[in-house]
Amino acid sequence: MDRRDLQTLARLWAREASALLKAGYADGAYYLAGYAVECALKACIAKGTRRGEFPDRHRANESHTHDFLVLAKVAGLLESLQERLGRDAAFRRNWELVRSWSERSRYQRHSVERARAYIVAVNDSRSGVFMDKALLVSVDWRRGAEVVEAFDRAGLKASVVMWAKLPEFDDWRLVISGRSFDTPDPRDGYRLMHAALEEAGFTVATTPITLVLPTSDPFIKALRKTFGKAKSVEGMRLGGQVFGDQFIEDGIAYRIE
Repeated sequence: MDRRDLQTLARLWAREASALLKAGYADGAYYLAGYAVECALKACIAKGTRRGEFPDRHRANESHTHDFLVLAKVAGLLESLQERLGRDAAFRRNWELVRSWSERSRYQRHSVERARAYIVAVNDSRSGVFMDKALLVSVDWRRGAEVVEAFDRAGLKASVVMWAKLPEFDDWRLVISGRSFDTPDPRDGYRLMHAALEEAGFTVATTPITLVLPTSDPFIKALRKTFGKAKSVEGMRLGGQVFGDQFIEDGIAYRIE
């Protein structure tokens, strides 16, 4: 089992936990939501393992645990986690609840209220543990929001801004589309984008990997047709779906209009 398998299981189990809760199966929902977090953390550990590298025995042994704090440490996420815990009280409350999970919970009963609180702590769009993009899925949620603000200040019309994990790329891309970027030469769209980000203080190191697509792209057209009239899509999670001609493994939206 490799990193992608673990990421897929983490996303799948998070969705299945929500489905179980909706169907009234609180015990299974609670148990599966905890395993979703565990798989996400172990995917981060796998990402830091180099192909052909002889495994460190201590690191390998520590990886075989259900303790989320230990897994975060092995994954090299402890500093990021402590920084987030120190500045975000809501995230701290969510982390404390999520960390209380144990693999032994399969032998315990859980109320609907407890299961719902746990799943919210995992998936909350602002301060959920699973939605802490920098922590679990290698995506910086705040950075994407800053990109949207930079475009608005620069007067650039962005109809679609979202993080997307697409099959053709190994990493996440910030997908951007809008009339302002529909230029005859695609490079001009990227120039406009980089000019707005530089004006907002972005550097080469802090500029996310982007994918600028024309508004005529079938993927963009399908997204806008599906979600364009929604009141707000900010924080909406997508994944395991086809829009236009594009399958999206995972996605987190800021704006689709």
